[in-house]
Amino acid sequence: MEELGLWLKTVAAMTAKRSEPQLLHNTPLLSLSHIAAAGWAENMDFFWPEEVQALYGEGAVSSSKVGDHFWASGFVSVKPFVLFYRPSVLKEATGSPEPPKTYQELLAKAKMIAQKTDKFGLVIPGKDYRYIWYQLSGPLYSMGGRFIKDGKFDVTTPEYKEMFRYAVNLIKEGAVPKEALGWSWTDAPETFARGRAAMLIAGAVNTTRFIDNPPEAIKGDWDFRPQLAWNEGDIGITSIGTIVVWSVNKNASEEEKAAALLFLDFYRSYQSQWNEIGFEGNECAVPEMYDMESIKKAVYKPEERRKSVKNTGGESLPVNGDQMIKYQHEWWARAATGEVSIEEALQNLEKDIADISP
Repeated sequence: MEELGLWLKTVAAMTAKRSEPQLLHNTPLLSLSHIAAAGWAENMDFFWPEEVQALYGEGAVSSSKVGDHFWASGFVSVKPFVLFYRPSVLKEATGSPEPPKTYQELLAKAKMIAQKTDKFGLVIPGKDYRYIWYQLSGPLYSMGGRFIKDGKFDVTTPEYKEMFRYAVNLIKEGAVPKEALGWSWTDAPETFARGRAAMLIAGAVNTTRFIDNPPEAIKGDWDFRPQLAWNEGDIGITSIGTIVVWSVNKNASEEEKAAALLFLDFYRSYQSQWNEIGFEGNECAVPEMYDMESIKKAVYKPEERRKSVKNTGGESLPVNGDQMIKYQHEWWARAATGEVSIEEALQNLEKDIADISP
């Protein structure tokens, strides 16, 4: 649904109350609230009993909901974010090849690397407002915060403000280069692969890329760990990322709805999810699948990737949410470059979001 032509076709079909398409393919963190609010989707609470929810990572489950109700299922493009690092550069700058375990440690080590070596400390895709939202989710979720409160995008909570300050300071203090503000979601991993950076936060799927086609600049000198914690000893939680789901067209016939549900039950099954990780090299939505012998043979560090899938979060943005995270990106970048203070950025962000909140 991100692609405009497909979205316009979907809007046309649903406003005409057509019975086809029977399945509404969507990026739930961005679109599911719209679909549910418009009355286009069949409620799917019955499809998600507690014993079924327990099979999946939290991010996959929460991404299929708006509020307390389920409106989707089936999973493709699960992309939890992890920390990639180069042990040799960490050792050169900090005296230890061990990666950071917390976000505070990440900031400190990335600054040291930038100061003591010719490498960037940490690289992220600062140009893409959606990917920055996924990046900001890590520290926010790890400290117990959420973006959505009572159906509204809330930037006034203590957790949100602390996360925002941290994200701004990554750039202001030199842990992340200002050049990152011009990097897309592919530029940051490419910068790491070319040996220009010591650390990268990106989807765990990059492990497949680095193993199948090892970049010469980092060959034998890279590894990854699951998402970072906010406080030492806590469990880190990251965004489920670019996950895609399907909703069932409410206007379809009962027979068509039954067929659609059978498809969705298959698509969230072990058989289908195995293809995502065992064949495609992506991540799957089922943590326990990483314990399978066939998966252990197919992927690097399955136990770590299991953690990255299990400890995830996801929230469907409210109506106009896509524009809200554009504002979030704008004021983060303006504060990071010193154009406005962090406090001014937060005040302006709160006002901009309030102006378009339903």
